[in-house]
Amino acid sequence: MLNLERALNEERLLRALTGLNRKAFDALLPSFEQAYKASRVAAKPVRQRARGG
Repeated sequence: MLNLERALNEERLLRALTGLNRKAFDALLPSFEQAYKASRVAAKPVRQRARGG
């Protein structure tokens, strides 16, 4: 099974998975984290419970 920590520590494995080296991956990570958080908030529907039981 693939381990995220292992992929981040092994340059060759990270490049195989992402096409990026560690420096480029770390540079892009903050913008992707921000976009991911924004998409999770926007995708969450406003729900209301139905009447009855």
